[in-house]
Amino acid sequence: MKKFLKSIFLFNVPIVFFLFIILFLDPLNYFNYFNYFDDSKSKNYDYIITHINDTKKKNKEILIFGDSRMDLLNPEIFQNKTKLTSSNFSIGGANFDEIYSMFWHIIKNNNRAKRIYIGLNSNLLTTNSFNRVDEKLLLTKNPIIFLISKSNLKASFYLLKNILYKNKFDLETPNFNFDDFWNYQLSSSAKNFFRTFNYNKSIEKKLLTINDYCIKNSIELNIVFPPTHIDLQNLASEFDIKIYQDNLIRNLKVKGLNVINLDKPNEFTSNKYNFNDPFHFKQNLSSYVIDQIINYNIKM
Repeated sequence: MKKFLKSIFLFNVPIVFFLFIILFLDPLNYFNYFNYFDDSKSKNYDYIITHINDTKKKNKEILIFGDSRMDLLNPEIFQNKTKLTSSNFSIGGANFDEIYSMFWHIIKNNNRAKRIYIGLNSNLLTTNSFNRVDEKLLLTKNPIIFLISKSNLKASFYLLKNILYKNKFDLETPNFNFDDFWNYQLSSSAKNFFRTFNYNKSIEKKLLTINDYCIKNSIELNIVFPPTHIDLQNLASEFDIKIYQDNLIRNLKVKGLNVINLDKPNEFTSNKYNFNDPFHFKQNLSSYVIDQIINYNIKM
């Protein structure tokens, strides 16, 4: 019997040690027992879970939602320009349903919101067969399941690798020069997406639901179309997709929503060197784009 118990003990020691290491690393700031590592880098490992877990960010006056383009809008710049506390809950590679789910998760934990910015673009107007936010909201409800989940184990592996080898963590840096990456994004990524585009008819209804909530709670809602390069705008027009964006903007305005459309031909969107690729303006131009957003209705 003693031999049997010893065998079980020896078998479980490495498992317990492994789980303790994962708990100690806590790359997605779920448990917050040790807080040994800088949590400012945690979103690099999983944008969605980091936003779900970050209770400190939720109760702010300005809330920003969208995909990687809206993620370029620095909340500290918003805060400096508006004097309102700000947080950005945008998700790289998000679809509209994920943005919608993230909005409701954050807003239900917020009693200070005064202004909401929700980012859209033509490639967010398609139907989707998955919603990572809903999946990960379920995952975070059970600490044991979360501890051994693929998301947490993968993030722990990357964090441990960076600690041991002092690697700079960056899964998003393309292995192309600027022009090659630009052409690849247009000829492959954008075209492949536009070929399979299927308009999501529920978007307008869901935005109106958000608008009703904002009106009842005295929150200013802004629907933002951040700038993309004219090459991408033209490609969307070639595939007859830009018309869906134009129709949505028109319908939302008719129904009283505030729409900030920066995704149109102008001097800024015609300059290739304002962008990292056809989809994303450069991070160092965040302040300029935020100025355009804040002052949009004044200029109009």
